[in-house]
Amino acid sequence: YTPGYWKNHEEAWPVDELTLGGVTLSMAAALDLFDAPTKGDITIILAQHLMAAKLNVANGSDPSIQPAIDAADAYLMMYPVGSRPNGTAKDEGEMYKDELCDYNELGCPGDDMPDFIGTAAEALGAGTEDSSWGAIKKQLD
Repeated sequence: YTPGYWKNHEEAWPVDELTLGGVTLSMAAALDLFDAPTKGDITIILAQHLMAAKLNVANGSDPSIQPAIDAADAYLMMYPVGSRPNGTAKDEGEMYKDELCDYNELGCPGDDMPDFIGTAAEALGAGTEDSSWGAIKKQLD
């Protein structure tokens, strides 16, 4: 699940607290962080994706992402949430965020998604006349 899912489904959280960069957050503090405006600060963006990845693993998703989780935690120890790193430090944070984001967007266990053979773009109707978000959602219902 994505950060947006976890932000809006606190009843589904498999844990009551999360540790990011060595700092333990209560569920309320983690939810506040999900709501924090990012304003381009990679530490906030990374923290949101890191929390989602940790919640996904705790919820039974594939734990093979653990090395990326550990690397993102180490990064947030060096650059705490809100520190706004720049240059190569920001690029490094972006790299970790991208890896966690890809993992979080892989799909959700137990989803009742229709089987589809083809590319993701074809599954979403790309290149067809009726590929608006509303039309795509209608196909999935």
